Amino acid sequence: MFHTTSQSLISANALRCYECSPTDSCKDPFNNNGVSTTSCYTSCSKTKGESSGQQVITRGCGSGSDNKCDETTVLGVKVKICQCDTDLCNGVIPVRGSFIALAASVFVFLIFL
Repeated sequence: MFHTTSQSLISANALRCYECSPTDSCKDPFNNNGVSTTSCYTSCSKTKGESSGQQVITRGCGSGSDNKCDETTVLGVKVKICQCDTDLCNGVIPVRGSFIALAASVFVFLIFL
């Protein structure tokens, strides 16, 4: 007989994401040595802003399921929030392969115009 618990279902579907705050080794370029990971349900996130001339970056769980970045203003500070849905993807938010192929095609087209 097959038996599962809700805990095992959550564990099976969880993403592993880096988790750090501005006081940790969260800066760009990112070095994951000593950075902890956490289990997240829908996505991983990276939030980046600048306050008083200092770069402020956090990494952790996201709230959406789309692979995208959005910019917003929080308390007068411009913040970029990126979300992704693969394990440890918030170390570096990847550029999708299809975008690279499209950019390469446009570049080749422009050369031969």
